[in-house]
Amino acid sequence: MTRILPKALAIALAGALAGPALAAEPPAESKSFGSKEPDLTKKPTKKKAEPPPTEAQLQYRAIRIAKGAFMGAVGACKRPEMCDPKSPSRDPEAVALVERTQRRFVDACEACASVEVCEEERAKIRAGTASFNKNPCYKKEPAAGDKPAKEAKAAADAKVAAPKAAPDAAKASTPEKAK
Repeated sequence: MTRILPKALAIALAGALAGPALAAEPPAESKSFGSKEPDLTKKPTKKKAEPPPTEAQLQYRAIRIAKGAFMGAVGACKRPEMCDPKSPSRDPEAVALVERTQRRFVDACEACASVEVCEEERAKIRAGTASFNKNPCYKKEPAAGDKPAKEAKAAADAKVAAPKAAPDAAKASTPEKAK
C-alpha cells in the first residue's frame, strides 16, 4: 500500500504540472456536432425589413380571422338549438358569441364582396357546410370555356384601359419635331 501512494502522488503531480502547459496552447479547430458556441468569425447579418402589407393582404387576413371565429362559434354549439335565439333551451352566452362573430364576419365580407356572396357564405357557415379555405373576397379568373365571363372581364379591362389611352392619344396628335 505504501508503494501505491507514491505512484498516485506522482501521477497527480505530473497532471497538475502538465495542466497549465496544455491550457496555454490554443484549442484545436475541431468543433463537436452539438456545439452551441457561437461562431465569432462570421459577421452578423441584418434581417431585411419586410414591406408593409398591402390593402388586399390586410383584407384577406381580416376575412380569414372573422370567418375562423364565426365558424368556431358555430362549431362550439353542441346542439343546434343551443345557439338558436328563438329556442327555449338556448344558451345566452353562446347566442351572443355567434351573433357577435357573425356580425364581424359579415362586416369584413361586405367590405370586399357583394351582399349576395356574403349572405350565401354566412348561410353555409351556419349550416356547417362551409370550407375554411374558401375566401368570398377572392375573385376567380374565368375558365377557358366561360365565354360570357371572359367578355365581361374584357369589357372591365377596356374601361380601366380607356383613361390611360386618352393621354397617349393627346401625345400622338401633337406634331413631332422635324429632324
